[in-house]
Amino acid sequence: MNPAWYLRRLQRMEPSELAGRVNDQVLHLLWRITPPDIARRAGAKLAPGPRQPRLKPLPLPAHAPGQAAERLIQSADRILAGQWRIFARDHGALGERPDWFVDIRSGKRAPAGVHAFAVPYRDESAVGNIKYIWEPSRHHHLTVLATAYYLTSDERYARRAAEHLVSWWRENPFPRGPHWISGIELGVRLISWAWVRQLLQNWPGAAALFENNDLFLTQLYAHQYWLSQFPSRGSSAQQPPHRGGCRAVRGGLRVSVLPGQCAMA
Repeated sequence: MNPAWYLRRLQRMEPSELAGRVNDQVLHLLWRITPPDIARRAGAKLAPGPRQPRLKPLPLPAHAPGQAAERLIQSADRILAGQWRIFARDHGALGERPDWFVDIRSGKRAPAGVHAFAVPYRDESAVGNIKYIWEPSRHHHLTVLATAYYLTSDERYARRAAEHLVSWWRENPFPRGPHWISGIELGVRLISWAWVRQLLQNWPGAAALFENNDLFLTQLYAHQYWLSQFPSRGSSAQQPPHRGGCRAVRGGLRVSVLPGQCAMA
């Protein structure tokens, strides 16, 4: 990174933002030494009784524009066949066993088991281009699959979306790997999850995948906790995804768990 860029950023920062960024670096170090026990924290926050998400009624699929629905279903079919484009490149590792750590442009992989804040994500020679690694984990393709299910009631789309979500949740435990570095990525991912849950509301397996799934609830808590500990700063471009992700949780993924998180939204 160009030192002049850092100097310009520093000149734009208020003293409060500088203090906040110093605090962030201290917290990075503390988490590397002793990461928070997210599973224990999430379990302690679980409220008793049924967990009911707040879902909005969807319009009838028949009201969707015909050509748009047809194009979307074609895109979903390509995803089922393992075809999804990342920055105009075909991603060949998002089939039945997705690879969440590969840069498909260079073939390099980011380390999955390293603490997030120790991943050299700016070193393209070491891990590849981080944007190509982050983009599939925004889970935009899962919203396409979920929409295809909503339009057709074809369970193939719902099952593939569920398989990818479970794969991601299992292979990306907090705070390991490249997907716990950037608040933008966490915020966008929460928005995608909210849409997937909304669009799968008529799928019989939705509750078991989301609100009745401890694996999901732990991931949900981890995302909210991360965002609450590292709020977006004044000169940061992360503010919209931070806030949007938390609002998505409140508007589309709220279950009787995790009260008080994402307070900055």
